[in-house]
Amino acid sequence: MSGVPRPDLTPPASIHRAVRLMWAGAVVSALAVLVGFATYGSYQTRVADQMRAADKTVSQTTIDMTIALGITFTVAVGLLGAVVWLWMAWKNGQGRAWARTIATMLGGLNVLFALLGIASGQSEPWVVILSVVNLALGSTILVLLWRRESTAFYDAVANSHTAQ
Repeated sequence: MSGVPRPDLTPPASIHRAVRLMWAGAVVSALAVLVGFATYGSYQTRVADQMRAADKTVSQTTIDMTIALGITFTVAVGLLGAVVWLWMAWKNGQGRAWARTIATMLGGLNVLFALLGIASGQSEPWVVILSVVNLALGSTILVLLWRRESTAFYDAVANSHTAQ
């Protein structure tokens, strides 16, 4: 590299806060899986009752399969969500502009799904609580990622890569 001074590539406080909140998002995703297991009995009863109300001739095998698929989906989404939160924290902490774009899209979806889940009125209280937490996390992270000092950090990182 020539004698050009390197720009400051230290993440600003807004990025540090966003990264910490993304870690919290990973914890919330993992917590949702644990709470799902803790409330398995009520979930099982609710699904069976709803299926029997919709179709009096539904078989126990169909009910069991539906419950198993629901639990599998919940675990997969929860664990995948935790991994994505951690990946986004890592890459945004490094100042990767593409990660901010992906985090923005995922954050927007997070906010949308949280609002839809709350508005449905059919969720259990713990789901509503986790949705509100996700809504707060997603909104706050998006604001932090797009602050002026965050943008300057992403730009400095991008410029340091093109200068090499």
